[in-house]
Amino acid sequence: MIPPRYGFQNKAIKHIHYYGATYLMLGMSMGKTRICIDANRTIPYPMFVLAPKFAALDTWGKEIQKWDEDRKFVVLHGKDKEFLWAESDEYTTIIMNYDGLPWFYKIVQQQLRPLQKYHFVFDEASMLKAHNTNRALILNNMTPIMSPYKTALSGTPAPQSLVDLWHQYYLLDGGKALTPEFYQFRNRYFDFDPKTYSTTIKDGAAKHIYDAIAPITIRLKAEDYLDLPEVMINDIKLKLPYKLRRMYEKFEEEFILEFPTAASVAVSSAALESKLRQFLQGAVYTEQLTGPRRRGVQQIHTIKAQVLKEIVATSAGQPILAATQFKFEREIYEKVLGKKIATIDGSTSGSRGKMLIDRWNKGLIPLLLVHPKSVAYSLNLQEGGHRILFLGLPWELDLYQQLIARLVRVGQRSNRVIVDRLIFKNTKDEKVAAYLRRKDATQEGLFNAMVAK
Repeated sequence: MIPPRYGFQNKAIKHIHYYGATYLMLGMSMGKTRICIDANRTIPYPMFVLAPKFAALDTWGKEIQKWDEDRKFVVLHGKDKEFLWAESDEYTTIIMNYDGLPWFYKIVQQQLRPLQKYHFVFDEASMLKAHNTNRALILNNMTPIMSPYKTALSGTPAPQSLVDLWHQYYLLDGGKALTPEFYQFRNRYFDFDPKTYSTTIKDGAAKHIYDAIAPITIRLKAEDYLDLPEVMINDIKLKLPYKLRRMYEKFEEEFILEFPTAASVAVSSAALESKLRQFLQGAVYTEQLTGPRRRGVQQIHTIKAQVLKEIVATSAGQPILAATQFKFEREIYEKVLGKKIATIDGSTSGSRGKMLIDRWNKGLIPLLLVHPKSVAYSLNLQEGGHRILFLGLPWELDLYQQLIARLVRVGQRSNRVIVDRLIFKNTKDEKVAAYLRRKDATQEGLFNAMVAK
């Protein structure tokens, strides 16, 4: 028997029906998928869901089967997707990964089937914050198949700055709330520095933005409506040994690292941040100075890998979701732990990713290595464990918060989610942690304003 909806879910459904174009800034685990599924029952258009990769391949199908088992849906993915699109008028819901947009745009132009309008759902709409990408251009040209019903979903709508809001709202209302042109929006509300390519919000501008988007926005905090587990942040401070500290500081000052293997790293000031963060994770990408110039990996240390080994050994069998930043990390961790580690990253196929997610949720994977971009959005991972380990912190606030939210959800068996963060003292690790705190304050200002309105 399907349980009744929460009152806040009914409120969100009424909002969708009344306004058509709606941004649901709902906290994670508030049932945004069910809200859209149930709202669409009485909307005279089929639903077209755009979602992150594994949310499209796994989560949305499971949610539809859970909340509306009679609904026919199709996932446009894999070798048969062209045939599936040609037959898709038989379905009330079409689901596609954002990465499929270039293919979809081309196939629509071939007119394999008559075009119709859809109730578009932009799952994790913060992925659409960039206004000048190929993805944005394609979506802007897809308005002929978009009905007046368009629903944006995100618990992290402005992870870097309020500038991130423009394109998300443009897709909803064509620019009515935040002006029809990006540079008009930026010039009105922000000061732009072309030397650093940075924007600073003007005094009083935030309130004008809040007022403009409030009518089609609904913000509800999960903690106000749901009994969610406590989140405990535990920073594990690490110290670079003397030789590595001197090496790190010299690299920071002189922009070059040299190794006995004839490999070297010479970087610009713009690239230095990334290279220093690679250094802290245990290696750096290099160019070989002898032979053909090609990319290599020069290992420097295994400090974080040794800490990972100790945490796994003392975890008493509790599964751990461990977040990495660079591809080379996996090899270092596997060498130190002496075994292969289940991993989901950008190179993981859809079928393998779904298999690993199912095994994790059954408690069959003691350590799952993930890149936040691959699993942070819209996945239900709460059944598999209650511990997250950030081997390296991401710069992006949405990736950081969303990954934690994969475990802090309804259905989490523990009353506490533990978030361990490995941080080298007096390094870029601490700078990233401070940056995340500042960006969180900006986004919380938006949330508080929307709740008040």
